[in-house]
Amino acid sequence: MSDLPPDEPGVTETRTTYDPVTSTTTQVRTASRSSGGALWVVAIVVVIAVIAVVYFMTRQPAATNDQAALSAATDQGAATAAAQQAQTAAMAAQGSAATTSQTAAQAQADRAAGAATSAATSAEDAARRASAPPPPPATSAPPDTSSPPPQ
Repeated sequence: MSDLPPDEPGVTETRTTYDPVTSTTTQVRTASRSSGGALWVVAIVVVIAVIAVVYFMTRQPAATNDQAALSAATDQGAATAAAQQAQTAAMAAQGSAATTSQTAAQAQADRAAGAATSAATSAEDAARRASAPPPPPATSAPPDTSSPPPQ
């Protein structure tokens, strides 16, 4: 048997056994070689990770995208404000039209009430005249201008 540990890379182990029954000696050699493939894979992954970190740390955000987004948001805000102003104006116009219609209806009602009052007054005057005694007949004598008129 060998005293060399078989776990180390690049170690060759030789085992010799003797069989007393058959009087034969057997030698077994085990060569272990290390492959650097795993180390190469780890090294490549580390290099890619370092490149990715450097890329993301030094990359500047695209200013044109920020400006475009800011411009689009400003345009959308202006459009929203214009729509709200139009809606407010429409509601004010609707309220003004209702107020104007109500004012016109009130004016028409006032005119109708005034006309009814005037008609009632005219009817009362006509009724008084109709119930009043007829005026005295007019004389054909010339009026007396020498005496002052009675007061």
